[in-house]
Amino acid sequence: MAHHHARFKFVRNEGKAGRAFDKKDRSVYIAAVTTETLKINKAERTRKRIIEAAAAVINQKGYHATSINDIMEVADISKGGIYGNFKNKEEIAIAAFDYAVRYITESVAERLEKGMRAQEKLMVVVSFYLDHTLNPPIEGGCPILNTAVEMADAHSTLRDRVVNALMFWRSSIIHVVEKGIERGEVNSSVDPIAFGTCFIAMLEGGIMATRLTRDESIIHMVMERLREMIESDLKPHE
Repeated sequence: MAHHHARFKFVRNEGKAGRAFDKKDRSVYIAAVTTETLKINKAERTRKRIIEAAAAVINQKGYHATSINDIMEVADISKGGIYGNFKNKEEIAIAAFDYAVRYITESVAERLEKGMRAQEKLMVVVSFYLDHTLNPPIEGGCPILNTAVEMADAHSTLRDRVVNALMFWRSSIIHVVEKGIERGEVNSSVDPIAFGTCFIAMLEGGIMATRLTRDESIIHMVMERLREMIESDLKPHE
C-alpha cells in the first residue's frame, strides 16, 4: 500500500495569493513557534515564582509592611522581572491571595471522597485545620483571616477579594448543610445559613487565638465544639 505523506501547509495572508511553505520555511516556522513557546513558559514560571514568594511574605508580614524589595529577595528576581509581570504591589498581592486561597481549598478538597455524607465533609474541614493551625500550608497562617484583619477598614480590590473568598467559603459550608437536609442526612430544622456562619466564625476565631497565644488547647476546644455541633446539632430526628 502506498503511503502518502501529508505536506505541512501554512498559507501567508498575502491578499488572494498565497503559497505553501517549503521545507526551509517549515523549519523556520517550527523554530519560531518553539522559541515563542519557551518564552511563554519562562514568563509563566517567573510569574508563578513571584506569586508564590509574595504569598508567603505578605501572609507573614502583612500587605502594608511588605515591600517590592521583600518580594524580589524571596523570589530571587530583579525589579525589572517584577514589573515585567505586574503593574504594582496591589496586583501582586491580589494574585498571591488568590493563589494562597486556591492552594488551601485544593488541599482540603484532596481529603474529600465521593459519596461522603454532609457530616463527614464538615469533619474533613475540622480535621484539616486542626492539623494545620500551627503548621499552615501557606507560611503565616490562614490568608483569609490575616488579610481580612489588615484590610477590614480599607477600600481596595484586595479587600473585595477577601470578602468574596470569605463569602464563598461560608456559602460552601451552607451548601453542604442544605444538600444534607435534602438527602435526609441533616436535621431539617437546622438553619444552614446560621450554621455556616457560626462554623466559619468559630473556626477562624480559634485559629487566630491559637496562633496569637501559641496555645494549642484553644484550637482543640474550638474543634471539639464544632465536632459536637456536627454530630449532635445536625443529627436528623429518628
